Amino acid sequence: MFRRLRHREEWQRSAEASDPEVERPSVESPRLNAGECRKLMRFVPRRSAVRRIAEHFVAAPDVPIDDLQPLTRTLLSRSVWRWRERRLAAWLVGEIYATDQAVAPATEALVRVVERRAVRGNAAAIGRDLIGAAVRAYLLALALTPLVVVLLQGWWMDSAEAAAETCLLLSVPLFPSVWGVSNFVEDMRKRAVRREAIAALGKLARPETLRVIAAMATRVGPFWWSVPDTADRGAASAALPPVVANLRPEHYGALPAGTVAALCKLIGHNGDRTVMAALTALRIVGDGSAVQPVSRLARRAKDPAIRAAAEDLVPILLERQRNEMAQSVLLRPSSAPSASPEELLRPAASGSDTSPDELLRASAGETPTEDAT
Repeated sequence: MFRRLRHREEWQRSAEASDPEVERPSVESPRLNAGECRKLMRFVPRRSAVRRIAEHFVAAPDVPIDDLQPLTRTLLSRSVWRWRERRLAAWLVGEIYATDQAVAPATEALVRVVERRAVRGNAAAIGRDLIGAAVRAYLLALALTPLVVVLLQGWWMDSAEAAAETCLLLSVPLFPSVWGVSNFVEDMRKRAVRREAIAALGKLARPETLRVIAAMATRVGPFWWSVPDTADRGAASAALPPVVANLRPEHYGALPAGTVAALCKLIGHNGDRTVMAALTALRIVGDGSAVQPVSRLARRAKDPAIRAAAEDLVPILLERQRNEMAQSVLLRPSSAPSASPEELLRPAASGSDTSPDELLRASAGETPTEDAT
């Protein structure tokens, strides 16, 4: 089965036919944008496998591609110089035709990029990243040193040796500054790749990615990152409705852990469209843990449509909460036993007062043998 965002309207109609009571958010069918693809592949090396796939897509966008491993490997690459390739790979994963079997690993790679897990969070990997960033900053500082030497020599230095000695002294405060600027530029490039990955997850519209998209739609970082975080939240909010449109009743209890919690946090979002999409998702996959947040929204929401949707959702969540509590109750006896636990297992009462020493003895008229004795 081939997945493509241009078929989202057909999926939405089939979803409404399967569950007509659920009001699903509207999803616009996109158009193929070959110009966007050419723009992204402008600075990608010609020998890159990602560029070859992009050229194939521009030439024949309707031809399916079964091998997405080059895109997956590029997305998980740790090289900071291949950020343009990673961005193009994320865009291609969301646009090209591919089978579900080929899309699943690429989707996992997109999730890892969005969650900043392209590099595993162990001490060795973090140490390698820090060392690599320091080396790149030092090389950049060395590249700036000749310019500083020329300026100092032409300004007030008498000789090149004196200028070089002065540059060595200035390299100590110059290195941290260059390192900070370098890290800032690298982080902005990673954010560009992450936003493209979020948009690709919205185009794929796979229900298992709902938790990641909902979490990114509410992410708030430090105050100096408010603008980039706003862009990330905007991309996640735009990617949420297509994913919600693909939810089915059988996804209840089958999505990754934390999905309902992320949706409950999302209903406090200011965007009305995002809140309605989250309420629609909770109507399908929400459990008893969502009762309190939805009830609070029903009391405090200013928008009448959101308040009505939350009020209609509360009884459904309460019913699911009761069912979940009933399934968690352990079986127990209806009444306590009349006897004490010490008497539950005891020997039966004997009918005679025979001594225990006489329980094993020879019968009358029989002579005991040596084996018996």
